[in-house]
Amino acid sequence: MLAPFARLAAPITACLVAGGAVVVGGACVLGSPTNPAPPGLVSRPYVLTGSNLGPLPVTITDASGRKIRVIADTLTFSTGTLSYHGSGTAAVTPPGGTEQPPGNVTISQRSYQLLGTTLTLPATIGGSATAIVEPGAIQAKMPDGSVWIYGER
Repeated sequence: MLAPFARLAAPITACLVAGGAVVVGGACVLGSPTNPAPPGLVSRPYVLTGSNLGPLPVTITDASGRKIRVIADTLTFSTGTLSYHGSGTAAVTPPGGTEQPPGNVTISQRSYQLLGTTLTLPATIGGSATAIVEPGAIQAKMPDGSVWIYGER
């Protein structure tokens, strides 16, 4: 009667030495490491640090043909209410005109959507954006195709 148990003595001993393992059918099965949680959006400011176009300031052309030179941009999230607001500094050049002096730009409180790590923002200084939430950062794709990088602060 002890023969079946004696047969498992070696695998059980090996699993005990390995720690965190289980004997299944006489074989030692190591426990799988848990996957880290996906990055999450945090209730705090995210500051524009650059883009795929280069370092700050970021210059884009909007749908109406204006050049917008973004000197600073901050998106502040409130995850409890699924909302955000924006503030920044930008200079605008109308089509065929000269650049206006930089001024403050405010995006009023808006709702956002977050599905997994994909964030949808209806308004930013650069227009509506679809973003990917990464650990400590957001990469936002703007309507002109540029990608703006925001770092958590």
